[in-house]
Amino acid sequence: MKMRLVIPAIFAVALTIGLSSCGESAKQTAVPPSSPAQLAAPVGVTFQELRAAFTENDERNANMRLVFGNAIGHTVYFNDKDSVTASVCDAACAQQWKPLIVAGDAAGLVSTWSVVNRADGTKQWAFRGKPLYTFAGDTRVGEVKGDKVDGVWHIALLTNVSDVATPFGFGILQKVNGAAETLVNATGMTLYWSVKAATGPRCYPDTCTTWIPVVAGALDRPVGDFSLVEYDVGIPQLAFKGHPLFTYNGDKEVGDVHGLGIDPAMEVAKTARYFMPSNMDIRHNMFGGVNITTTDGMVLYERNRQMPPQGHSLRAGIRGDARIGRQLGIRGCEGDCLKERPLVTAPTDAVPAGYWSIVERDGGVRQWAYRGFPLYSHTGDKKPGDMIGNEIYDVDPPNTPVDVGMPSPGGVGFVSWIAVVP
Repeated sequence: MKMRLVIPAIFAVALTIGLSSCGESAKQTAVPPSSPAQLAAPVGVTFQELRAAFTENDERNANMRLVFGNAIGHTVYFNDKDSVTASVCDAACAQQWKPLIVAGDAAGLVSTWSVVNRADGTKQWAFRGKPLYTFAGDTRVGEVKGDKVDGVWHIALLTNVSDVATPFGFGILQKVNGAAETLVNATGMTLYWSVKAATGPRCYPDTCTTWIPVVAGALDRPVGDFSLVEYDVGIPQLAFKGHPLFTYNGDKEVGDVHGLGIDPAMEVAKTARYFMPSNMDIRHNMFGGVNITTTDGMVLYERNRQMPPQGHSLRAGIRGDARIGRQLGIRGCEGDCLKERPLVTAPTDAVPAGYWSIVERDGGVRQWAYRGFPLYSHTGDKKPGDMIGNEIYDVDPPNTPVDVGMPSPGGVGFVSWIAVVP
């Protein structure tokens, strides 16, 4: 049995009126091409959400944590005994603790990543000066059997990767919706920069109420890549890498990046960018949220397990639990399902990175997955922004998920198709 969410006519009319009054922000818009920003992690290093305790013998209080993983998602560790330039784990140790070997180079990476030359001539990735490893005892995504072994091995947590000195009151946040680590002000609001040169126009008469210049305070002084430019006569404005900084008045809460794509002359002020396949994009939908799409604007979908959100995800979207995505895997859509939901294929030379992984299907077909969920399109979507395939539910779920080495995140509930959010 399938159900499709139906918006009552009176609500649809009100929604249309509301959207019409929003002007440009209500349109389905593309995120502008990113200004050069260094990659947050090497290709082949993934970001994994897993449950791990903060202290030994404290599994009851385990929390979801964001950690580094290798290309197949196994947890990455570091050793207290290693130095900045050398690994002490060789020979038998390296059989248990496998070095995270460099497959490419460090070009284009943030400075917190480096390469360590090992005694056997191989090269190993290091993060913040610590060589990285996987543990032979971990055989599945989500396992952390190597944590706290011998009191010297620890999970490599994915904290901010950017080493950027910021002025007093400013900071850096991980913004998944912006696929980057971004600058924020004292209240956590996203900062944007003008792609125009610091000497050119920085605020246009018809947009000054939308883009609010970050006026430098009495305590703000040039720090690192930050400088001061003259917004108006005698009024200093903060700039990052020579680009004047603004906030967007459509952002209301910490984490909002509603300024994405509103003005091609404005971009999120990134300190590091997350990996994104070359044919993927992040775009606004007509409800004010953002979705993962193809570069031509076609919305992508994931198979999920949840109760119907009664329309809330149409506005902001729902980010699924990666464990559910891995539990369902390719069984979420097989056979006739693929006629309506074509899978999103990955090139033969594609390598997992960041939140993106690859699942193998019959015949050697490789499929992109995002945050653990295999990705699909929908034949009912005919133009950019269409979401015909969104919020369709199966009351009777498919086969019980296979054991994936972790507790189930809850009852099976409904099985649903959801437009993917970053």
